[in-house]
Amino acid sequence: MQTLFGALRAIKPDLPQPQRSVTTLENPERFKQEMEKAGFRNIEIRSVTKAFPVGSTGEFWDSMVKGSAPIQMMKKGLGEEMWREKEKLALAWLEETLPKLKGALTSDAWLGVGVK
Repeated sequence: MQTLFGALRAIKPDLPQPQRSVTTLENPERFKQEMEKAGFRNIEIRSVTKAFPVGSTGEFWDSMVKGSAPIQMMKKGLGEEMWREKEKLALAWLEETLPKLKGALTSDAWLGVGVK
């Protein structure tokens, strides 16, 4: 996610750094509370890490654009011509950044499991 937001900041420099919030489902305790409120019991909240192999910069960017609602909203809001210009900035930032990374990129998520 850090890499994705770095590329987005290349497009929109005033974009704030993402912050974790204890009041959202990013907080495993809050996640468990919400599941309890929904009537689940025997709840387990598990951390899951997904690795994303980095092929070419273009392939990485395309997969991020296709799989990210915020990027899709930005793309739609900019219009096709402006998007192509801004996309070049993101790709240039990624070209500089990705070779410095070793191995696959990862993303973490919480998975809630319970019985209802």
